[in-house]
Amino acid sequence: MKIKAQDIIDAVNVEYGKAPNSVKFLGGGSFGRAFKVDTEDKTFVVKAFLNDGLCKKEAEELKILREYCPVKMPKVYFVRQKCDGAPVECFGMELIEGHDSFTNFALLFKSKAQKARFANTVCDALIELHSHTSAKFGDILDPRFDNWQDFYYPYAKNVMQDAKKLNDEGKLKKYIYDAAKALFAN
Repeated sequence: MKIKAQDIIDAVNVEYGKAPNSVKFLGGGSFGRAFKVDTEDKTFVVKAFLNDGLCKKEAEELKILREYCPVKMPKVYFVRQKCDGAPVECFGMELIEGHDSFTNFALLFKSKAQKARFANTVCDALIELHSHTSAKFGDILDPRFDNWQDFYYPYAKNVMQDAKKLNDEGKLKKYIYDAAKALFAN
């Protein structure tokens, strides 16, 4: 599936009742594409997804990150599922000016103290995020399991079935299969 600027124009038009003034491609990856959108009222980002079902989940994750993370996270403005007028799943979010740390090579040339401050900020944010937990486990949109083992059991069972098949076909080393069986049994 290819996401075009027209898809973003259509989605914004459905959401706000008018087309944006401009749409600029910002970048993308294996999950989707991000576009900078300018309207008469504001400038924001629309992230469109290549696969159905990711949009609502990622928007919910951003809302939780924004609530608990001490590092600035974008506010989600809208979540749009595919419909007649908007052919892609997407959400609109606040534009936060700056650079991502993955492609900001200037970080490599910072002093040791500056790199340490950056690393500490990231670690502090992760500690803060992980200090907030839900009463239930599971998908972020539907946490309904009492413990993490119940949530992961179906996945582990599938892995064990595949490991058994590979073992039976002689394609998996016995010690790996034995380790997987021992882990699955516990």
